[in-house]
Amino acid sequence: MKKMKRITLSAAWIILSAIAAVSQNNGIPRSFTEAYAVPAPVAAVMPPDVSRLLQEDITRDRQGVLYRTGTLQPLAQHVTTASGRWTGHADGSVTWLMTFKGAQAKALGIYFETFSIPEQGKLFVYNTARTHVVGPYTSENSVAGDLFAAAPVTGDEITLEYNGPSESADAFNLEIAEVAYMYRDGGFAPRDAGDFGTSESCEVNANCSEGAAWGPQRRSVVKIVVRDGSEVGLCSGALVNTANEECTPYVLTANHCGGGATTANFKQWIFYFNFETPGCTNPASATDLDDQTVTGCLKMANSADVSDVMSSDFLLVHLKTRPATSFNAHMAGWSRSTAASPSGVGIHHPAGDVKKISTYTSTLTTSGWSGSNTGKHWGVRWAATANGHGVTEGGSSGSPLFDQNGRIVGDLSGGSSDCSNQNGEDVYGKFLYSWDQTGTTANRRLKDWLDKTGLNPASQNGKDVAGCASAALPSVDFVADNTTPSTGQTVNFTDQSTGAAGGYVWLITPATHTYVGGTDATSQNPKVQFSTTSAYTVMLHVYNTAGYEIKSRVAYIKPHATASVEESAPFTARLFPNPSEGGTFWVTSATGQPIERVTVTDLNGKTGYTWQGDGSGVPVHHPALAPGIYFVKIEGAQQAAVEKLVVY
Repeated sequence: MKKMKRITLSAAWIILSAIAAVSQNNGIPRSFTEAYAVPAPVAAVMPPDVSRLLQEDITRDRQGVLYRTGTLQPLAQHVTTASGRWTGHADGSVTWLMTFKGAQAKALGIYFETFSIPEQGKLFVYNTARTHVVGPYTSENSVAGDLFAAAPVTGDEITLEYNGPSESADAFNLEIAEVAYMYRDGGFAPRDAGDFGTSESCEVNANCSEGAAWGPQRRSVVKIVVRDGSEVGLCSGALVNTANEECTPYVLTANHCGGGATTANFKQWIFYFNFETPGCTNPASATDLDDQTVTGCLKMANSADVSDVMSSDFLLVHLKTRPATSFNAHMAGWSRSTAASPSGVGIHHPAGDVKKISTYTSTLTTSGWSGSNTGKHWGVRWAATANGHGVTEGGSSGSPLFDQNGRIVGDLSGGSSDCSNQNGEDVYGKFLYSWDQTGTTANRRLKDWLDKTGLNPASQNGKDVAGCASAALPSVDFVADNTTPSTGQTVNFTDQSTGAAGGYVWLITPATHTYVGGTDATSQNPKVQFSTTSAYTVMLHVYNTAGYEIKSRVAYIKPHATASVEESAPFTARLFPNPSEGGTFWVTSATGQPIERVTVTDLNGKTGYTWQGDGSGVPVHHPALAPGIYFVKIEGAQQAAVEKLVVY
């Protein structure tokens, strides 16, 4: 999870006048207090056809699909740490800067293909005016081999800044292939009263008197920045409790928010907690409203594998990490009662705005999307209240509908209400239908996740995350019994993870493979057949009540078409010089076969160095090793050789 902090420009100047130099530990980028003569390199973000997108959105916003606010725009060249500008400092630290410019964008969001932050390193993202700063991102956000996304920053020009020790600078590793260009406002930078109001004027802030009796429920509701393929949009959702109160960080939202999202897409979803005004009215100056987020999730279950609002339209995801205790989050209770609630509220983030509350005082009705296929949704009509007439909008999708007892009875699919049609009906997928009537397997029902122990309650009260026992993430590892199979040959994967495990999700790319032997992508020890000679990357996610961790092995499985490994020409390799003074050596293939990877381990089995090649057979030049005995594994396309290396 990450913390984000915002400062105003005036506040920044106050800080500058008070301190000559600011440590990175106070959460301010170093460049805010030190002038750099050479500007950061700029990567251009090509604007999409905004007029076409806005025209499409007129239709989209009536269809029950993701409320789109931006698109992922590919960069002309991938940005890496080599692309930015490095500056060394007298205190032994370094700064790295890279700027992105997308003309006339409302905001820009950075989506990382590779994201590695070393210990004591900090990465910030901020706009040119320095009025919107997110970060610092630290090693806590860094998972080798996993994807990441930075929260969108307002404006059409933003800068990434890394501050850290020089000795660990080589462990700072980023790769950015695409940037989110936000062409619609999404509540990304509420700096002052004028920057609120992305939603309509009749909406009611959740901390007005209408929300006074709904404190725990308010704390369960989240704003979600969704990625679905090349589209970025907004939805709402709620952290939900389980029947045995095991404190698993599940969020319930609408399936149409991510009907086409892939496992990789879900890892770049951003969940904002407590994105709300302190009181009933919007504050007049800068605040830290959006500084509590979690990035990344896994899909557990949904009503369909496409965006289908005709069903009960639910999506249940498992957060990357449980929200920090400091977030004061609440896991909402729920009810699968068939009795219609006589009153209650909906709490949501319309158009990505700060949290709003809508009130109903008339009994819910059984309904359906666009008045058809009835029985799977609750229908609601909102009431006027002291501070407005709350309705719902794009971005409210997936938000919870609470009954008179403060329990979730549905998640929002959509409807016809708005400030010009305040009596229009909105429809929420029934929790009771999503519980066990959307399908017959775990990936189509809520009950398999919210009631794993079979308690079968008709309702469940909520629970504060602060009341949850601490939990540790698992340590993830796995092995395959054959990394160079023939195409069509079964490969057995064995989970070698340690620590508590609640379940498993395997991700193998490319998709030209099949699970066999009654196993699937959620099996602990799956059996897989590969149909092409592509190099397959394998990633295992292991989740528990603390969140989930991953292990990724790049180009791990390399099938071959016909001849077995034993039938292939022998593979030998050469190290020289050996013994080596100072640990500098070269590796070549003695038989001319391309070298794809070199791994150096010591006598204790600890990996000291790995070189991932491209199959070109270019010799490897290794950095200095300490004196001792090492084993060097040299891998070709189908075989490997191990040589002993002596360093003196």
